[in-house]
Amino acid sequence: MKIIIIEGTDRTGKDTLINELKNLCSHTLIIHCGKPVGKTLDEQNLNQDALFNSYINKLYNENYYGVCDLIIFNRAWYGEYVYGTLYRNRQKNDVFNMIDGIEQDIKLFINDNSKFYTKLENVYYVQLINNSTELALKNDDGNSISNDENNIMKETSLFYEIFEKSQLNKKLIVVNDGNKFRNKNDILNEVLDFVNEK
Repeated sequence: MKIIIIEGTDRTGKDTLINELKNLCSHTLIIHCGKPVGKTLDEQNLNQDALFNSYINKLYNENYYGVCDLIIFNRAWYGEYVYGTLYRNRQKNDVFNMIDGIEQDIKLFINDNSKFYTKLENVYYVQLINNSTELALKNDDGNSISNDENNIMKETSLFYEIFEKSQLNKKLIVVNDGNKFRNKNDILNEVLDFVNEK
């Protein structure tokens, strides 16, 4: 079984990539991280952290082993470093400490060979990046968190930043070629080469 975490700003083709990956395995579990709920920013932040903890607990559920060939996270805790700090007044250090704790939990989980058979190299973090704000604005579907050029640039910069800080097996993929998107099959093959290289 493999675990793939797909992250990135809006309009980077996450859903398209995930649908292509899903079709390659007969038993795939997709875990989607949506917008946090709560009346106040503090409630939203607490609920988001609780959601991330529930995701990690899913990894310890033995019912998935032998049933799932692939678990895909559609967004995860790395996005909190971006959206939590930009839009919900979270401190970067606090969010990073939370992410680092999750990564340590994952490492413990994947190295617990007495109970599970997943190894560290079977967890993959794929960061999709669109370096063209023009392309991002052009392809706004109305559901994006931001349609402001300055905010999109900030989001992209923070995704680069948290990607560099991550200690998991990771791959950064630029999805644009200038002001047009790269071929989706080329991006899919790049991901497949990454997760099958060991």
